[in-house]
This record gives sequence, C-alpha cells and structure tokens, in this order.
Amino acid sequence: MKIIMENKNGIRKEVKEGFSWTTFFFGWIPSLIRGDIVSALKVFILGALTIGIYTDFKSRTINQDYKEFLLEKGYEEVDEESGGMPSCRIFEDILVGIVVGVKILLIIFLIILPFIGVKVGYDLLDKNIPTDYNISGDYHIEEKVEQTPNKITENNKPIVNNNGVYKDGVTKTELQNAYNQYNDVLSNLTVKYGKAYNQYGILFEDSSDKEANLSIANEYFKTLDDALNSQWKELKTVLNEKTFKKLQKEQVQWIKDRDKIAEEESSKSDSSFKEVSFITNQGKQTELRIRELNEKYLNPNNL
Repeated sequence: MKIIMENKNGIRKEVKEGFSWTTFFFGWIPSLIRGDIVSALKVFILGALTIGIYTDFKSRTINQDYKEFLLEKGYEEVDEESGGMPSCRIFEDILVGIVVGVKILLIIFLIILPFIGVKVGYDLLDKNIPTDYNISGDYHIEEKVEQTPNKITENNKPIVNNNGVYKDGVTKTELQNAYNQYNDVLSNLTVKYGKAYNQYGILFEDSSDKEANLSIANEYFKTLDDALNSQWKELKTVLNEKTFKKLQKEQVQWIKDRDKIAEEESSKSDSSFKEVSFITNQGKQTELRIRELNEKYLNPNNL
C-alpha cells in the first residue's frame, strides 16, 4: 500500500512500505534442498501467509516521520481516485482486518493439520483391524519328530579335501579296499618265492637251468603286469579326468624307462641268462610301480 502526499504547488510524493524477499526465501529453501517437497510447500505457504499479514499490518502503519515531514512542507494527504479529497480508510481497515484474520486461521489450520491427520489415521487403523481374528484357525503348530540320522562313518564320507585329484563321491573306504587288494598281491610274492626273494629279490634257486628260470621269470612278470593293469582300472574309477590323463602320459614314459633299465641290467649278465634277466627286471620295475601308485593314490592315510 502507498500514500500519496501533495503540496500547494501540486507536487506529489509517495510514502510506501518496502518488502523483504530475504525473509520469504529463507523459510522453505532448506526443506526443498533436502528433497522434502511436502515440508517445503508447507513452509512456503506458512511463510507467504505470515509475510502477507506482516505487509498488511505495515501497510496500515506508514512511515509517520516521512509523512509528518511532508505535512510540515505543506503537503496534504489526497486520494487520487477521489479527485484530491482525503481518503476514508475505515472500510479499507475492515477489509484488511478480515483478510488478516483469514490468514491467521489458515496458519493455525496448517500447524494443527498434521496432528489431526495422525489422530484420524490411528482411528482408521484401529477400526480396520478386526478384534475377533482367530489365529489358531489359520496356523497350527507342528510337533517336531526327531528322526534318527543315517549313521555315516568317517570312511564312508565322500572325500572333500581331495585337491582336485579324485572324482566326486569317492570315499575312503573305496580307496582302502583297493589299497589292501594290491598290498596283498605284493605280499603274496614273498610267500610264493620264499625268504630269498623277500631279503635279496632272488627268484631262482638254480641259475643254471635256463628253461626253468625263464618260466619263473615269465610267471613273475605276468603276475605283476596283470596286477598293474587291474590297478590301472581302479585308478581310472577313482581319479578325475584331468588327473588320469596326466597319469597316462607319465605311464607312457614309465614303460620306456622300465624297458631301458631292464636292458641295462640284463647287459651285465651272461648271454645265456640275458633274456631271463631282462624279463625279471621288467617284473621288478613293475612291482615298484605298483607300490608307488598304491601309496600315492590309493592309501587313504596319505590324504
């Protein structure tokens, strides 16, 4: 609102109240920055209403000092629309009072609205929850029946920490059975060929009988060769594909090394005994190979 002052010479001056936008902005911007749009809108409305009341009030209390200064200079208050007559402000005061009163009521309503909403919400929530809900009708408690777990011995458990060597599900019992089988084959050699074989590895009591010794050597080698082939099938059953393929390559080289050692050892014998010595050393290398594979892959105590 503004008041127009005019002197005798017809020169007019305006007396008006300014408006501070700083107060307007500081109220709702922080809430908007936080992302709380509802709070920002609420503060904005409250701020706008409050500033409206403030400006309405200030508009009725014009700068009296400036007004009195102009009156002393010969100015008089005039009404532009009434042709220079002093304005009658009683109706304006009533109208401004009504507007201010409405704004105050709106502010009070906005302040207490959240509390009303909470109370109404709780009342509605209480009404929507049935009090005669029968929990036992929808739920039932099952009695726990203790079941006797299957007893699995340590040896029957699948090998877990096998370092990627064995197939899934292989048990220590399987390995132990295979290990015992080939240990028995090796133990029977002592029984069959006597104390001399056990202590010195001697197969022949009479080295002069070539035909008899050749027959013993062939039987000895065949027994061990058959045992190695059987052990090889067992290893294929328990070892995973990657390990077994690697072992196959090793076996090819081992056969070459076996025959090479047998050849070198037989070359030290008489020509008449050379063939017997070759076959015998093949058998001895095969026996060592069976022991090696047995301990490395089939002995469960080495896992």
